[in-house]
Order: sequence, then structure tokens, then C-alpha cells
Amino acid sequence: MSRAFVFRLARVLQHRQRAEDARAREVRLAAERHVLAAAEQERVERARDAARTTLTAAAAVGLTADALRMHADGVQSLAGDACAAAALTEEEAARVEERRRELVQAARARRALELLEAKRRAVWQADRARAEQRDTDEIATTRARGRA
Repeated sequence: MSRAFVFRLARVLQHRQRAEDARAREVRLAAERHVLAAAEQERVERARDAARTTLTAAAAVGLTADALRMHADGVQSLAGDACAAAALTEEEAARVEERRRELVQAARARRALELLEAKRRAVWQADRARAEQRDTDEIATTRARGRA
């Protein structure tokens, strides 16, 4: 009988699987960072909107110019924070997409080796089946000669 099937690139396949797993973790982490950035952006935008409402109400009440300036500065600061948070959210979204592309590439590399392994295994099984059939035929031929 022939030996068991051995895929000589098994270690490379294992390495590619580990690389794909690492890319999947990176996608997961990037997605989590994106969710956190989006939540922070939403929080800052709500604070900005609340500060605008407060400024409008303060202006209607007739606060002093210094008090209105202080409220306006707060609104302006929150507007800047909201812009920065929006930019961070966009950057995190871009990172998620980049990590996803890397994951797809790693999955393709792994899958290519899996297909190669499947093809080589099929060839090995066919060779083994032919060898077994040859052995069976030889035994049958030997027995037939012995009877004749």
C-alpha cells in the first residue's frame, strides 16, 4: 500500500490561515474603533446642537455681550470638535475598508492553496486507486496462471 497523503505546502497553508485570522482580527478592531468614533461624533454633535439652542435662548433673554460671547465661543469650540470627530469617523471607516481588502486578499491566498491541496489529493487518490487495481490485477493474473 502507498503512504498517506502529504501536502508539502501544509505549513504555508497554515501560515496563510494564521495571516487571514490576523486580518480578520484587524477588521474587527477597526470596525470597533469606527463604531466608537461614530458614537463620539454623535455625542459631540448633540452637545454642539444643545449649545446652539442655549445660545439662542440666552440671546432671547437678553444676556450681556460678554455672556453671549462666552456661549458663542463654546458653540464654536464644539463645532470644531464636531468637525474633528467627523474627520476621525471618516478615517476609521477608510481603515475598516482597507482592512477588509487585506482580509479578502488573505482569504484568496489561503483558498488558492486549499484548491491546490484538493487537486493534489485527488491526483494522489487516483494514483493510489490505479496502483491498487494494478496489484489486484497482478494477483488475479498470478492465480489464473497457477490454475492453468
